[in-house]
Amino acid sequence: MSAETTAPDPADWLDYNRANWDERVPIHVDGDFYDVEGFVVGRETVPEFALAEVGDVRGKSLIHPQCHIGTETLGWARHGATVTGLDFSQPALDTASDLAEGIRGFR
Repeated sequence: MSAETTAPDPADWLDYNRANWDERVPIHVDGDFYDVEGFVVGRETVPEFALAEVGDVRGKSLIHPQCHIGTETLGWARHGATVTGLDFSQPALDTASDLAEGIRGFR
């Protein structure tokens, strides 16, 4: 967490949690865990167990709650699904939207 985050008033826990996730977006975009650069050039982001359990998603519609920056959500789209990612962090959704625009040629 950055120095700007202060202890929340218990009545404001949702705002505090959202601010926490908003602050994580640039850390996750620039860090190694999400490997955004690898994702952009085609790295698989959907866990193998999920692909095996869910099966062929071509032509299916999926909802991905807590999509964060969208790498796994967009991974499902690469497998042919129409996916809607949901998140309460606007910076995370903005990043997911930017990634979606940037990878259209890589599907």
